[in-house]
Amino acid sequence: MHSLLSPFEDVFLGLGRSGTIRSVLGTTETLLGVHGMALQGLTWDSFIQQYADAPARDGLRTGWLAITQRHVAPEYWPEHLPFKQGHAARVRPVEHDPAVAFAVHLYACPEYQINTSIGTTTLEASERLARFSQHLFRGTDGPLTDLQVRTMQGIVSHAEGLHQLLEDIRAEIFTPSIEAPLPHRLPMLLGFSEREFWGRRIGTHRLRIRCELASELVYCHRDLRISVQRVLRTLLTGITAETSIVLLTPPADIETVVQVEIHYHSLEHELRVEERLEPLALSDPRRFQATTIIQCLVSAVQARLKAVNGQCWAEPMPSTNTTARIVLLLPRWR
Repeated sequence: MHSLLSPFEDVFLGLGRSGTIRSVLGTTETLLGVHGMALQGLTWDSFIQQYADAPARDGLRTGWLAITQRHVAPEYWPEHLPFKQGHAARVRPVEHDPAVAFAVHLYACPEYQINTSIGTTTLEASERLARFSQHLFRGTDGPLTDLQVRTMQGIVSHAEGLHQLLEDIRAEIFTPSIEAPLPHRLPMLLGFSEREFWGRRIGTHRLRIRCELASELVYCHRDLRISVQRVLRTLLTGITAETSIVLLTPPADIETVVQVEIHYHSLEHELRVEERLEPLALSDPRRFQATTIIQCLVSAVQARLKAVNGQCWAEPMPSTNTTARIVLLLPRWR
């Protein structure tokens, strides 16, 4: 078996229930710079302390607890965890083996290798394109003709759409290869107030953000805060005067997930939700077509949740005080 694995430069570790390495297969010399026998007897914590990159260690420790101690339900386990530059780790339980309770697969992660070119360089270029298009559209360098206005509207829309799509690609595909999910206290992760946002409308229309979040621990990437922040910033441009955006955790008897809801009221057509809106997948061709603002926001939040199989959608509310709600399902850290 060891000779069959050698050409692939993968490493498989078998660990006992106590977290001690009991068996090693694969090309450890290539990946770790040490013979496999030297790893025998190491605990998981000692192993990652010696061989994992420093920024990855907290995520690997937490991921180990999430899976081996079932702090997170199996349907929300991450597909892989960053291990070292260009390589990831996959941890899974082993059934019906008296010696090995958990298997760890160390392997090359191609998403890491192309993150610099696509996840960073291309994203920066698209952001500059979007800003330059907005600059021209505002007529900063001189008034535009009607034809130029219509043309620039299309360019600005496509530039902004491209930039957001690249952001979602980075969140869904590249971020999990360089950063692991961690447990976060919900009020710290998604606690906001209107004072964190700039805009004259907030003051003139007396807009508020109320957070009524339970002190729950959830397992996700911290960048989820960025997407929720974008949701709130967008809603603040169109909610009804003298109303509040409310972030809350409704009473629920669900052991595996924590539900977070964002309630708002708006008469603006683009912020209204007539039926349940599901996020669009990255491969969905409608991502390049005209979609509602709310569906774009829901898709962006879903991209941040994909690594831990979280969910996000929007739906209308029957209440007269609330137009709609955006719902997030986050894995509970038990």
